[in-house]
Amino acid sequence: MNGYMEHVKDILELGVSEDPRGLRTLSRKNASLRIFTGRTYRRYKDNPLIGFMEGLQFIAGTFNQSEIARIAPNAKLDLFGPTSSYGLRVGDQVFWIIDELLSDPYSRRAVLVLPDPNERLEERPCTISMQFVIRCGNFMDTIVSMRSSDAVYGLPYDFIQFSMMSMVIAQCANKIAGETIINIGNAHIYESTRHLAKDFAEWGFSIPAFQELVDYEKWALSTMPILTADNVEEIFNFHPVQDV
Repeated sequence: MNGYMEHVKDILELGVSEDPRGLRTLSRKNASLRIFTGRTYRRYKDNPLIGFMEGLQFIAGTFNQSEIARIAPNAKLDLFGPTSSYGLRVGDQVFWIIDELLSDPYSRRAVLVLPDPNERLEERPCTISMQFVIRCGNFMDTIVSMRSSDAVYGLPYDFIQFSMMSMVIAQCANKIAGETIINIGNAHIYESTRHLAKDFAEWGFSIPAFQELVDYEKWALSTMPILTADNVEEIFNFHPVQDV
């Protein structure tokens, strides 16, 4: 399933030139793609630690910019704050979602909502919601709605944090994480990073198998300060996916 590769190709071939905030992009409206949960795509000079750190903070329901700075010393820290930190926006929602899926596997209400309706438009996150749905009795798919998505710098890291949260909820609901379907209002590639939109490699990863949300929260909090480039492959079984 190379939904991401096709997504990037479609933006490059079919995208329309736009200049939001004075930054030249190629953009597509109403884009959709799907990947296997627990997969991401790597490019030249990427830093997947960003995705894993964001995923840990998402699960723990917290935000620590100093940990972002530690694992990504060259990153623009103004891109990582309360607006983009999903952990601060979760509250009790994950607990409610797990309880809902355990109570009713056919539920259509298991939705995690990230923006606050009282926020100013510029303060709202790129991701609007994540819906968790049971398929064929044993599998749990995730449907993500995004208002905006940078296909090169943002989406591969989002795959990681979306998958980590999906795997937590699936495991606690006694299901198997299946696919992640992502619907994007504005999918784009910046002209300044267009040269990086090639030669992506598919990688897979996993997280520990716990039964209770509190155990995942403790694991996330204890893993954040020890995560490094030297141990990320061991902690998350992070590995290249071989073509079959």
